Amino acid sequence: MNKLSEQIVAFSGGKVDAYAKFQDYYKHYSAEVLKKNIGAYEQSATFSEKNDKMHDVMLGEVERITGMSRPAGMPDEIWATNPTFKWATFAVVTQMIETILPATVIDSIGLYTDMRFIGWGDVPNFEVPNRALFTVSLGN
Repeated sequence: MNKLSEQIVAFSGGKVDAYAKFQDYYKHYSAEVLKKNIGAYEQSATFSEKNDKMHDVMLGEVERITGMSRPAGMPDEIWATNPTFKWATFAVVTQMIETILPATVIDSIGLYTDMRFIGWGDVPNFEVPNRALFTVSLGN
Protein backbone atom coordinates (compact mmCIF):
# COMPACT_ATOMS: atom_id res chain seq x y z
CA MET A 1 0.00 0.00 0.00
CA ASN A 2 1.46 3.41 -0.93
CA LYS A 3 1.47 6.51 1.28
CA LEU A 4 -1.53 8.06 -0.47
CA SER A 5 -3.61 4.93 0.09
CA GLU A 6 -2.53 4.85 3.73
CA GLN A 7 -3.57 8.49 4.18
CA ILE A 8 -7.00 7.88 2.68
CA VAL A 9 -7.56 4.76 4.76
CA ALA A 10 -6.48 6.63 7.90
CA PHE A 11 -8.67 9.65 7.03
CA SER A 12 -11.71 7.55 6.22
CA GLY A 13 -11.33 5.25 9.20
CA GLY A 14 -11.08 2.25 6.88
CA LYS A 15 -14.36 3.10 5.14
CA VAL A 16 -13.11 3.68 1.62
CA ASP A 17 -16.33 2.97 -0.30
CA ALA A 18 -17.01 6.65 -1.08
CA TYR A 19 -13.48 7.14 -2.39
CA ALA A 20 -13.59 3.97 -4.48
CA LYS A 21 -16.92 5.12 -5.95
CA PHE A 22 -15.39 8.51 -6.75
CA GLN A 23 -12.48 6.83 -8.56
CA ASP A 24 -14.97 4.76 -10.56
CA TYR A 25 -17.04 7.89 -11.25
CA TYR A 26 -13.97 9.76 -12.53
CA LYS A 27 -12.87 6.87 -14.75
CA HIS A 28 -16.37 6.79 -16.24
CA TYR A 29 -16.28 10.59 -16.68
CA SER A 30 -12.90 10.37 -18.41
CA ALA A 31 -14.14 7.71 -20.79
CA GLU A 32 -17.47 9.32 -21.58
CA VAL A 33 -16.78 13.06 -21.48
CA LEU A 34 -13.02 13.43 -22.04
CA LYS A 35 -12.85 10.42 -24.38
CA LYS A 36 -9.76 9.09 -22.54
CA ASN A 37 -9.56 5.59 -21.15
CA ILE A 38 -7.69 5.79 -17.84
CA GLY A 39 -8.96 2.50 -16.45
CA ALA A 40 -11.84 0.10 -16.09
CA TYR A 41 -15.04 1.31 -14.46
CA GLU A 42 -18.34 -0.21 -13.42
CA GLN A 43 -20.67 -0.25 -16.41
CA SER A 44 -23.87 -1.35 -14.68
CA ALA A 45 -25.05 2.28 -14.45
CA THR A 46 -24.98 5.17 -16.89
CA PHE A 47 -22.83 8.20 -16.24
CA SER A 48 -25.88 10.39 -15.50
CA GLU A 49 -27.08 7.87 -12.89
CA LYS A 50 -23.63 7.84 -11.30
CA ASN A 51 -23.58 11.64 -11.36
CA ASP A 52 -26.81 11.78 -9.35
CA LYS A 53 -25.64 9.11 -6.89
CA MET A 54 -22.19 10.69 -6.40
CA HIS A 55 -23.75 13.79 -4.84
CA ASP A 56 -25.50 11.65 -2.23
CA VAL A 57 -22.36 9.54 -1.63
CA MET A 58 -20.29 12.64 -1.02
CA LEU A 59 -22.82 14.21 1.34
CA GLY A 60 -23.10 10.89 3.17
CA GLU A 61 -19.33 10.84 3.68
CA VAL A 62 -19.40 14.44 4.92
CA GLU A 63 -22.15 13.51 7.38
CA ARG A 64 -20.10 10.51 8.54
CA ILE A 65 -17.00 12.65 9.09
CA THR A 66 -18.87 15.39 10.99
CA GLY A 67 -21.03 13.00 12.97
CA MET A 68 -24.03 15.17 12.10
CA SER A 69 -26.86 14.65 9.66
CA ARG A 70 -28.55 17.37 7.67
CA PRO A 71 -31.72 18.59 9.40
CA ALA A 72 -34.86 17.69 7.46
CA GLY A 73 -36.50 20.65 5.78
CA MET A 74 -33.49 22.94 6.16
CA PRO A 75 -32.37 24.45 2.85
CA ASP A 76 -28.94 23.32 1.67
CA GLU A 77 -27.80 26.97 1.46
CA ILE A 78 -28.30 27.45 5.20
CA TRP A 79 -26.77 24.09 6.14
CA ALA A 80 -23.71 24.93 4.04
CA THR A 81 -22.91 27.86 6.36
CA ASN A 82 -22.19 25.47 9.25
CA PRO A 83 -18.40 25.69 9.88
CA THR A 84 -18.08 21.99 10.67
CA PHE A 85 -19.92 21.08 7.49
CA LYS A 86 -17.64 23.40 5.49
CA TRP A 87 -14.49 21.88 7.01
CA ALA A 88 -15.66 18.31 6.42
CA THR A 89 -16.76 19.06 2.86
CA PHE A 90 -13.37 20.45 1.91
CA ALA A 91 -11.60 17.59 3.70
CA VAL A 92 -13.63 14.97 1.83
CA VAL A 93 -13.23 16.76 -1.51
CA THR A 94 -9.46 16.98 -0.95
CA GLN A 95 -9.20 13.26 -0.22
CA MET A 96 -11.37 12.40 -3.22
CA ILE A 97 -9.24 14.51 -5.53
CA GLU A 98 -6.08 12.90 -4.15
CA THR A 99 -7.41 9.49 -5.20
CA ILE A 100 -7.51 10.52 -8.87
CA LEU A 101 -4.70 13.05 -9.00
CA PRO A 102 -1.78 10.69 -9.72
CA ALA A 103 -3.53 9.04 -12.67
CA THR A 104 -4.71 12.38 -14.00
CA VAL A 105 -1.41 14.23 -13.75
CA ILE A 106 0.74 11.38 -15.02
CA ASP A 107 -1.69 10.73 -17.87
CA SER A 108 -1.82 14.37 -18.95
CA ILE A 109 1.76 15.64 -18.49
CA GLY A 110 3.73 12.55 -17.54
CA LEU A 111 4.97 12.01 -21.08
CA TYR A 112 7.16 15.10 -21.10
CA THR A 113 7.85 15.74 -17.42
CA ASP A 114 10.07 14.16 -14.82
CA MET A 115 7.65 13.24 -12.03
CA ARG A 116 9.09 12.54 -8.59
CA PHE A 117 7.16 12.01 -5.40
CA ILE A 118 8.67 12.69 -2.00
CA GLY A 119 7.47 12.06 1.51
CA TRP A 120 5.73 14.62 3.67
CA GLY A 121 8.34 16.84 5.32
CA ASP A 122 11.17 15.81 3.00
CA VAL A 123 13.18 18.58 1.41
CA PRO A 124 13.90 18.07 -2.29
CA ASN A 125 17.13 19.33 -3.82
CA PHE A 126 16.90 20.00 -7.53
CA GLU A 127 19.79 20.84 -9.79
CA VAL A 128 18.46 22.48 -12.93
CA PRO A 129 21.04 23.01 -15.67
CA ASN A 130 21.08 26.32 -17.53
CA ARG A 131 19.36 25.89 -20.88
CA ALA A 132 19.69 29.46 -22.05
CA LEU A 133 20.88 30.19 -25.54
CA PHE A 134 23.94 32.38 -25.46
CA THR A 135 24.61 35.04 -28.07
CA VAL A 136 27.69 34.31 -30.11
CA SER A 137 29.36 37.17 -31.91
CA LEU A 138 32.39 37.33 -34.15
CA GLY A 139 35.27 39.24 -32.65
CA ASN A 140 38.25 40.65 -34.52
